[in-house]
Amino acid sequence: MTRLLALLSALLFPAAVSAGTALPVINVTPTESGYEISGEVLGTGEGEVEARLTIRRSGSGGNMSTSQGRTVSVRSGSREQIGRTTFNAGPDARLDIAMQVLTAGRLDAEATLRLGPGLDD
Repeated sequence: MTRLLALLSALLFPAAVSAGTALPVINVTPTESGYEISGEVLGTGEGEVEARLTIRRSGSGGNMSTSQGRTVSVRSGSREQIGRTTFNAGPDARLDIAMQVLTAGRLDAEATLRLGPGLDD
């Protein structure tokens, strides 16, 4: 139930971002054994941005981290997928997900999502 509430909260109340060329989007879809996670950017203007999706998993199965990123050209209303992966996650698994958008090496926007037990740590 906690995971579902965290997911709904992230979808209904997106992170505040500064005005820029693109906004970060984190998509999480529950699967039978964990989650499918993807990151994309939504163009709000025209230009080139670097985007990076970073996911950290911790739990009794050990720790794991992955990062995917690329540079994309955006225009208002465009959507560009940056990365996608599937994570196996047991009931004690904790996921920390971040999607960053950078312009000229400067962080313009970041969305974060945390799923799992111990979120108040």
